[in-house]
Amino acid sequence: MCRQCCRHCWHHVCDCSWRLRRTTECRGFEECPSYPMPYAWNEWPLTYDYEGAFPPDFVFGMGVAAFQIEGAYNEDGKGASIWDTFTGTDTVGMPGADCSYCCKKAPCPIGENMMAVGGNGSTGAVADDFYHMWETDLAVMRSMGLRAFRFSISWPRVIPTGQIQDGVNEKGIRFYNNLIDGLLAANITPYVTLYHWDLPQGLVDPKRGLDAWWSNDSSGVPTGQITAAFGDYADLCFREFGDRVKHWFTFNEPNHFLYGGVDEAPNTPQSKVRWPNAYVAAHNVLTAHGAVHQLYRSRYRDEQKGSIGIVFNQNWFEPNSTEPKDVAAAERALLFGLGWFADPIFSGTGDYPAPMRAVFRSQGVDLPVFTREQRQNISSSADFFAVNFYSSKFAGDADPTWGNTRSLTTRAAGSLPSPTPPPGPWRSGPRRGACLGGGPCGSTRGPGASESC
Repeated sequence: MCRQCCRHCWHHVCDCSWRLRRTTECRGFEECPSYPMPYAWNEWPLTYDYEGAFPPDFVFGMGVAAFQIEGAYNEDGKGASIWDTFTGTDTVGMPGADCSYCCKKAPCPIGENMMAVGGNGSTGAVADDFYHMWETDLAVMRSMGLRAFRFSISWPRVIPTGQIQDGVNEKGIRFYNNLIDGLLAANITPYVTLYHWDLPQGLVDPKRGLDAWWSNDSSGVPTGQITAAFGDYADLCFREFGDRVKHWFTFNEPNHFLYGGVDEAPNTPQSKVRWPNAYVAAHNVLTAHGAVHQLYRSRYRDEQKGSIGIVFNQNWFEPNSTEPKDVAAAERALLFGLGWFADPIFSGTGDYPAPMRAVFRSQGVDLPVFTREQRQNISSSADFFAVNFYSSKFAGDADPTWGNTRSLTTRAAGSLPSPTPPPGPWRSGPRRGACLGGGPCGSTRGPGASESC
């Protein structure tokens, strides 16, 4: 017993209560984390003094996603995406739209969740009509003085079924070539995302064994079913556009489209269940990212002189008190959200955060294990750190529990929404009583990453 809990035993009797107390207070950590700087608890400033200026090389720009803006969902040979199916767009006859749950006869019904989660039945059929109006939009961007435009390529627009052996859509390639050339002519630098959630529908049909990011074998081990297809798609993009595109992102916000978006596309039985499916999918996404980074580094970087990374998303979590257990809870919320994807890439270990594994093991389960080759591909597989930040929230300690709906998973990391934020004048104003970040009280955007009132 002595050897198990104490680093040094000076006597035959060893008091291990300090170790037990520490690990109990700060679940998952060998040592309790410190309260985050720079402000002490409940001493956040009411105002800030700003001075100085942005550096000369700071880049101002804007970002969009293909499904959000392009429209032209069934024009010029484009294939169906999971979001076309999910929203209830008429996909009958489109490439890849022959899945077992796809619409068989027009008019297709509005997607079941498009109204249930506060939507109005909208689709991406027209959106901002960027596919037809891009030159006008580009002129507006130029008049605003934008220096950068981040957009995503629609995988099913260039490879309609998602499988390159089924053919490449040259009209889709032409559209993005024209857009990139137009941006450069307007002195706007293109920043290109390969995957902003519009997965080709042709790759998803669980009844036919097509599980896409959620694929695993009979023992639950992630199998990376579409890693090769994603690599072929990335290879096509690097080959066609990489002579002019120097800034690449593999995925946008994997935390959200795998965990926070369980009630969004593709809305299959696998994608709607967080444990273990979201973690299986995350494992597959990380290995696909690592493989594509390795592809770019080995085949294209020297010639094209570009860089490649991945975009995370994360809200800040402030501890609800100075109690070690609440400080640890806020840290866990960050690790279970950002660290889940960032640590395998940036920590040097090629693995998930140790406290995250510890919490899962305390519940009698474990996260997937990377192979040696996967670790090598994933570790340091980003040339920059990119994160989308939205809002700040409070977090307090709670016992880890499981759940599959957005409102029931606040405790997976042992982090709970604070029922009562600390008092202070900073809380006054129109946001009083509202959730910090604008979401419904008790909702989550990540495992244990809780919002609070």
